[in-house]
Amino acid sequence: MNNQQSIINNQSSPWSDAEREIWRPKEDRNVWQWSDEHRYLPADSAEPGLYRSSVVPYMRAPQEDFTDDEVEIIVLMAAVQVTKSTTMYNMLGYCIDEQPGPAGWVMPTENAVGVASGVVKSMVHNSPAVRRHWDGTPRALSVNKHVFDTMTVNFMWAGSPTTLAMRSQRYLFIDEPDKFVLFSGRDANPIDLAIWRTTTFADAKVVIACTPTIPEGQIATWYDRSNRQEEYCPCPHCGEWRVWRFVQLKCPKTLRDPDEIIASEDVWYECEVCGYKIREEMKARLVAAARWLAEGLTIDADRNIHGRAKRSRRISGYQVSALISPFPRVTWPRIMAHWFGSNTAEGIAAGALMNFHNNIEGLPHVEAGRRLKAMDLHRLTGGFSKGTVPDWCRLLVASADYHETRRGIVRIDWEVRGFGYGCRNAVIASGYATSWAEYDEAVLLSPFPWSDGTKSEANPFLVVRCSFEDAKFMSAKVYEHCLAHRGICWPINGIGGGCRTPVRMSELEQATRMRLTPKQKRRYHGMQLVLIDTDFFKDTVTSWAADTLDEEGKVTTPALTEFYAEIPSLYFNEFTNEQKVRAINKRTGAVEWTWRPVSKGAQTHCLDTAVYAAAAGWFKGAFYLKDPNLPASKAAAGVPQRRVESKKKRRGEGFLDDMPSLTGR
Repeated sequence: MNNQQSIINNQSSPWSDAEREIWRPKEDRNVWQWSDEHRYLPADSAEPGLYRSSVVPYMRAPQEDFTDDEVEIIVLMAAVQVTKSTTMYNMLGYCIDEQPGPAGWVMPTENAVGVASGVVKSMVHNSPAVRRHWDGTPRALSVNKHVFDTMTVNFMWAGSPTTLAMRSQRYLFIDEPDKFVLFSGRDANPIDLAIWRTTTFADAKVVIACTPTIPEGQIATWYDRSNRQEEYCPCPHCGEWRVWRFVQLKCPKTLRDPDEIIASEDVWYECEVCGYKIREEMKARLVAAARWLAEGLTIDADRNIHGRAKRSRRISGYQVSALISPFPRVTWPRIMAHWFGSNTAEGIAAGALMNFHNNIEGLPHVEAGRRLKAMDLHRLTGGFSKGTVPDWCRLLVASADYHETRRGIVRIDWEVRGFGYGCRNAVIASGYATSWAEYDEAVLLSPFPWSDGTKSEANPFLVVRCSFEDAKFMSAKVYEHCLAHRGICWPINGIGGGCRTPVRMSELEQATRMRLTPKQKRRYHGMQLVLIDTDFFKDTVTSWAADTLDEEGKVTTPALTEFYAEIPSLYFNEFTNEQKVRAINKRTGAVEWTWRPVSKGAQTHCLDTAVYAAAAGWFKGAFYLKDPNLPASKAAAGVPQRRVESKKKRRGEGFLDDMPSLTGR
């Protein structure tokens, strides 16, 4: 037996080493794991040598999707300097070495084709795992085609329908599609033209990557079709997870010069929940712990994911901001300096603001109409103190915006607004409460004294006559509070523009039938929900806070709104955090102007309370208060007029009025 085993061991294997290497089972690894081991970056790159995904951990998820059977299309809508192109070349290198198949790389111009093929050629020379599939001849690495022993890579440009439609592709990489021509001759959109050539492969993958330009651009359109993933980063202080937005990047108010901001490096990210200052040196650790979540999902401080994704993972989309980039030229101080350099009249005229939105925030630039600036509103303060009422006020109303976290933390942003004749109005007080009892004590149960010191005996103090309370979130608790204060507190719900009337009543049972239990229906029987046109009242409150000018730029009517002297700057910041922008209605295709945040994730609680208070004023007739000392024919200034055509025909307007009388009279 031992002799037989010895003979077997001494026999040479019928398979060569190369053949055994071919038959060796492939390791089960994704793109970034392969890249960490085999992808080498050239000497002229920012991080030469072996690729390290730990430097850009936010790009691991897209590379994992490339080996996920559920994902068909990967969309990267990203800022500059976030390694989106490097990620695409990692995927191609992985295909050549691990999962071969015919591939196509589409670029916007013929010159750009040479750039892409040059980068791939550099990857071949620097990465042994890829180089071993090349036969070593320059002919195999031509500008338009790279031939390997496992697959072929074709480089195409979007303006050539012949090359786009010529070959079937298992892998398709579409680079910078916002710079593509919309149509290639008589053929279809170049992206659709190329994608249709992947349908013969059941396991095809399409990767679309680009820095956005406008909302109607290719990458923004594809991102909207995807599951719209964003990266949530934890706060080291409170543990809450939020998407980092530029609007939360802060610096001292004394710093506005770009060079001084860069030199001081005194820029931090302010947590939306607790206000903690997150410094630049904490960024790498927090980004490494971040999680990508699709639209509709949220994550709490205990890392539990809630909600339901609105779309499947078939089209997996990522929006990447430069705020999470690790590279030295896109630090937070430089981003803030770029903002102050761009947000000037000269910068806007030169397109610098659009570049900031596209290249830094990684968001499409939206054409905006005129909007208020926070610094311009400070001139409207100082006439009276907080909680006191100017002598011209005749009516007080209030508004409340209720929010509650999953941990049960309640925040009720509120505002008290006074109205006088001719739509003159003033913000008497504002703030936030942590319970309805605290709100009642601050707003409903106490009268507000006169600012000039007039005693109540001589002129009775005013009290809040109406409170509009947003019932969009945690509606049951808002309904309970309104039930306890019937006739004064009303639950409201904001709806988009295009309403027949700015304020209309709806039966609570009909408006919220799917959300009320039978017990609640009995309890809230007879209660009404007030529906308000938010676009109309946003137009109204912003126009009140601005002077009316004539054609020569002279003030014809001063601003109608005043603010109490101690009002915080936060109020003005949130009040001006929305602007009216041009957008295309996806249902009708019509171009229309609508209100959107100036930056994604910008807080607008104070604008919301102002809108609700204005709606409450409309509800109580404050828009049509008339001064008895003025002639009755003089209309109230500042009242938005909506012309309503009467359907009743007057005499002489009927189609038979021109006929001769049959009676002879």
